[in-house]
Amino acid sequence: QKGAGSETDPDHLPLRYLQMHSNQREPAKKSLDLTLEWRQQNGIDHILQEPHSKFDLCKQVFPHYFIGRANNGNVVFLQQPALIQLSLADRNSLTQDDLLRHYIYVNEYLWQILESQQPLSMMISIIDLQGLKFEHLRNQTYLGFLKQFITTMDHHYPQRAQQTLIINTPKWFTFFYKLLKPFLRETTKSKIQIVSSGTKEQDDIMQQYLSSLPQYDNTPLEQELKSFTLARLEEAGEEMQAIV
Repeated sequence: QKGAGSETDPDHLPLRYLQMHSNQREPAKKSLDLTLEWRQQNGIDHILQEPHSKFDLCKQVFPHYFIGRANNGNVVFLQQPALIQLSLADRNSLTQDDLLRHYIYVNEYLWQILESQQPLSMMISIIDLQGLKFEHLRNQTYLGFLKQFITTMDHHYPQRAQQTLIINTPKWFTFFYKLLKPFLRETTKSKIQIVSSGTKEQDDIMQQYLSSLPQYDNTPLEQELKSFTLARLEEAGEEMQAIV
């Protein structure tokens, strides 16, 4: 993004990549080069121009929503990974790569459309673990899917979260988190706050961000995203894929 710091940096390094590596220039340059290569190989720069007929299906398989903006203006992004429906994905021939590309599509929309005029802006990420069961830890497909998501976001969208709030965590969640921590950078882990159900901390978060919302999938930001996606489908002469 223009204004992200690369214009004034002698090595054209965005500020986020320097922060990612505690201002160590060589590791920051290597990470940036990897991201640029990844974007080119996967056509990320043009992803928002692509018709996305699996949009509704992806949203139903993995519930996630732009629920509004915090007091500082940052977008609040809610995700519910415990409600992922892998059986629904299988029934509709939706692959993990499809779902990951959708997630990238949503992130590109956030930073290239919603926040296009705020290149240094960040989001508040709320990860709601309501419904998480210990059986999830035994499901290698589920764990592999989460690791792929976490690794992609951590490597190619660094320093995008002002804070990550993990809510509705069961008592045994610390064990689950230990499995994921090795895939996170120190700068990412420092922004994570884990909150258990029934605590004042969680009550405060719910009151601040979630208490007065309509249905999560019907917030103004979600309506704008859906309208954007439908417009690209109409331009391409395609329709949204039906869900079975």
